[in-house]
Amino acid sequence: MGRGAAKLENPWAAPAPAPTLVDDAVVKEAEPEFRRVNLSCKWRDRVIELPGLDESLTVEDVKIIIEEETSVPAERVKLVGLKARVGRVNDDMRLADLVLKLPTQKVIVMGTPDEELLKEPSSPVEIFDDLSDRPIQITKYTAWEWARCSRGELDGFNEDSGKPWKCVFVDTFCKDGPPDPSKWAFQLDCNAWVHDQHHRERQLYTDKENAHVKDGVLHIEARRDQPTPDLPYSSARLTTRDAAHGRWRYGRVEVCAKLPPGKPGLWPAIWMMPSRSVYGKWPLSGEIDLMENVGWEPGVVRASIHTARNHRRRGNHNRRVSGVKDAHTAFHVYACDWTPDRVEFFVDDRKFYSYKNEGRGAEQWPFDQDFHLILNVAVGGAWAARRGIDDSAFPCAMEVAFVKVFQRRG
Repeated sequence: MGRGAAKLENPWAAPAPAPTLVDDAVVKEAEPEFRRVNLSCKWRDRVIELPGLDESLTVEDVKIIIEEETSVPAERVKLVGLKARVGRVNDDMRLADLVLKLPTQKVIVMGTPDEELLKEPSSPVEIFDDLSDRPIQITKYTAWEWARCSRGELDGFNEDSGKPWKCVFVDTFCKDGPPDPSKWAFQLDCNAWVHDQHHRERQLYTDKENAHVKDGVLHIEARRDQPTPDLPYSSARLTTRDAAHGRWRYGRVEVCAKLPPGKPGLWPAIWMMPSRSVYGKWPLSGEIDLMENVGWEPGVVRASIHTARNHRRRGNHNRRVSGVKDAHTAFHVYACDWTPDRVEFFVDDRKFYSYKNEGRGAEQWPFDQDFHLILNVAVGGAWAARRGIDDSAFPCAMEVAFVKVFQRRG
């Protein structure tokens, strides 16, 4: 037979034995045996023990049990700490399909009962967008403020019921006209130095109509109106330094703002300076920048920290960048959380930078003194005018919907 020929069956081979008949119960696959597992579920300050759960239960079954214990609807219950053997955890998975630590698996439960859900404010404030004649309704509450109000942890301004947090400064710009003089002052003394070789800014800060409130919004406006023979532009710089409640040591500062157009030469800023230069002149006593934008980088905002060791003139100041694509057309909340241990920076409650107190003294941490807030729009400067000044941008404004400062008691 050739090497490639097919092999033929032997016609004289004994026939294969007939299959043996067995009882169906023998053929039927044995049912899997499920173990018993214990879940220890932490919800807020409670620990809910669920002992002896059958592994045949699904994740959804567990959520239903949690609902009975917490009154959080099962569809809003989130279980943190579970891991699937294959793929991602879903409600249809059995406990047997999960990687569980025996004898007890610890789980964190997240969810809010219906009765604690926040309700939208009954009378939202109307503000006007400069791109449209129609009013745009926005709430003047932030996610941070809502969360603490919902938990009963926040006193409003001038309230003193002993809650953990209190509002110590607020301006929602309810009255048309100039900024409230009990809260804001026009800072004009800075005209003595912002045009020097270090700054090279091209605006004159005035106390005229460059800052005004209209339709519930503060406008800080830069104009090309030649206020002096040497300075083509005017603008405003507002400070809380002289206000009765305008200086703070630690707390959360929130400013809801829409930036001027992203055009070269513009430099809007939301920042804080020491109310007294305890450790010496700038930068020895520090600077906290919640938000800076230079117009030649539209949609890019920076948070910065300046100290004796690290500052802009050395080019090594501590800073981080966040992309906010619609920063020039929409309102966003720029915030910082300032404690004795760190300063953290946020855009719309999204943290993007944290600066820590490393315990190396005032050279690294001068932030144990009172600071005040500054809002301004500069024109030009060594940084902002790096790519020139686009005169087509004028007049333009940074718009501010509200400013709030909160402090923790104790």
